Amino acid sequence: MSNVNQTNYANGEEISNPSVDGGLDPFLVLEHQASLHDAGIAAQYAVATGEPEPLPADPAAEFGIVLTMARAVLAPLYPSLSKVYTDDVIANLSRAAAPVMGKYGFTSNGFLEKFGPEITLAVVAVPVALETVKAIRHDTAERKAAQEREAANEEAAKAVANGEGA
Repeated sequence: MSNVNQTNYANGEEISNPSVDGGLDPFLVLEHQASLHDAGIAAQYAVATGEPEPLPADPAAEFGIVLTMARAVLAPLYPSLSKVYTDDVIANLSRAAAPVMGKYGFTSNGFLEKFGPEITLAVVAVPVALETVKAIRHDTAERKAAQEREAANEEAAKAVANGEGA
């Protein structure tokens, strides 16, 4: 086993990972990256003594990401969306939406940051909910059809038993 050092360029910190083949152990690197991410999140929610300087936002890029994500999530349910929301259409919509998003603060420094988890939940949960509704309707229709077939078979059996059959 050898020790391999890697510099984390985000904060200049050097990490050391033992590895069998001389490369970095991907799980240790991932764990380290996760701890850095967690520390960054904790710092965001810590009580600040002064106003933090807002990060520069690119509303067009953010809107493009949202539209691309929505297209990817909804395309299995609605395949025609991929034809409507091409990369060019998304780029044009993003450029057009950028001034409006900036005007009303709908950027990662505002709306998207505040409601990001809720938006992500909706994007993931809505297709599942739609498929759930379809599945319930399908099962209900199958159950009703089976009951109708059973009732028809019972009625036919009674008719044959009473001598009414052909």
